[in-house]
Amino acid sequence: MSDWTLRQARYFLAVVDHGSVSAAAREEHLSQGALSMAVAQLESALGVQLLVRGRARPATPTAAGLRFADRLRPILDLADEAGAAARGPDGDPTADLTGELVVGASMTLSPRVFPPLLEALRDRHPRLRTRIAELTPGELEDRVLTGEVDVGFCYHRQLTRDLAVHRIGEVSLHAVLPADHPLAGRRGVTVTELAGLPVILPALSPTTRLLTTLLEQHGPAPDVRWTSVNQETVRAMVGRGLGFTLVSTVPGTAETFDGRRVAYVPLVGAEHRNALVAVTDPRRRPTRAVTETVAVMRGLPSSP
Repeated sequence: MSDWTLRQARYFLAVVDHGSVSAAAREEHLSQGALSMAVAQLESALGVQLLVRGRARPATPTAAGLRFADRLRPILDLADEAGAAARGPDGDPTADLTGELVVGASMTLSPRVFPPLLEALRDRHPRLRTRIAELTPGELEDRVLTGEVDVGFCYHRQLTRDLAVHRIGEVSLHAVLPADHPLAGRRGVTVTELAGLPVILPALSPTTRLLTTLLEQHGPAPDVRWTSVNQETVRAMVGRGLGFTLVSTVPGTAETFDGRRVAYVPLVGAEHRNALVAVTDPRRRPTRAVTETVAVMRGLPSSP
């Protein structure tokens, strides 16, 4: 077996992550021919086929390709760290974090996480390339464990898999009501006081189940009229008086997509401790980029 290079390996991972040679070539600023040749040279050096290619279908990793990709990611992360260590503290201060980082977040959290986090990472580490993935909680867990996502953000209660958990901060539930509802001006509201109102919930497992169970435990069976994967849709429906919802993240504005207003009232009398957390693969040592991302997130101002 002849030697293979880190550059060839990076190009192979780009194909795995982007699903096609053409998309990987665009991301790596190469011609398709050059990238294909690099991957072919890698396969020749290893003596195995890593990708199944075809005109009518995307490039798909073989079983050997999946095993190789899984072992390869931490190696490339260590190579990036070795390069940063070689430059030393007296080198370019913006060069300590380079390469690519894939950050994921559950759909209910992405508006809170991505904008301030990406801004902070851009300002502190401009040479670090970041990609984002908005996912359901289950998809987020799966992609962290396959190595497709380096670090993910979600609520602790959304977790169902054995992941490494890095606590960011506590969150609390709020009822979202039309701004003109009699309960909208309260400092707190109980589930019992909300009984009888139609409920609109996020259509994301396990969030829907968790919130439904909470309402059932502290009041009569909830009248769940609608569910939606889009938070703005849910808020706009609440703004039109169609029901109420429960959220753990309070946005910076009470105005809905169509210009109406809602009110966020803390839910009291229902024990529902939860936290915003970062999750990583427990089988892999977090890279410096992942560690820095978690630290940056912890240092950002909390939502109201």
